[in-house]
Amino acid sequence: MKPFDIFLSYRSNESMEAEKLCDALRARGVRVWLDKNEIRPGDRFAEALEQGLATSRAVGIIATSESIASNWVKNEYYRALSLSTEGELQLIPLLFGPADLPGFLKDRNWIDFQDGEYRRNVDKLVWPGITGRQVVFITVGPCQGLAWSELGDDLSHIGCKIVEGEDI
Repeated sequence: MKPFDIFLSYRSNESMEAEKLCDALRARGVRVWLDKNEIRPGDRFAEALEQGLATSRAVGIIATSESIASNWVKNEYYRALSLSTEGELQLIPLLFGPADLPGFLKDRNWIDFQDGEYRRNVDKLVWPGITGRQVVFITVGPCQGLAWSELGDDLSHIGCKIVEGEDI
């Protein structure tokens, strides 16, 4: 098993977006490779990035017109594309701004973070994006009341299933 669920590729000017996404994913139990947390002082950047890609199950490319033009993001993209072609990881475009995606990203299903549904998009990234497995929530008592109803609607919209204790 690989130690990281997802490697986040981004342009340094988009570090706030990457850190926010990293925090949201970690809050959902996702193991995130983010350069700021994983590259130690004195490490060689290219070697650390290569290792990060090799030890991740998926790569999320934070795509904007600027990031797609970035040489570092291009390097990460081409290496991730190679690993993806070999079946070693899932390559997931994450649209954070207008971007003309390169050919091999353009034909992939992406997640559009520009639509104002941030939380729902993070959940979609987790499932089916990174994990490929549906999450099942089990409750102890009946799911009644407004809060449970709204939670159930949100969860079922992203493919989660709620099972009450007596239905297990």
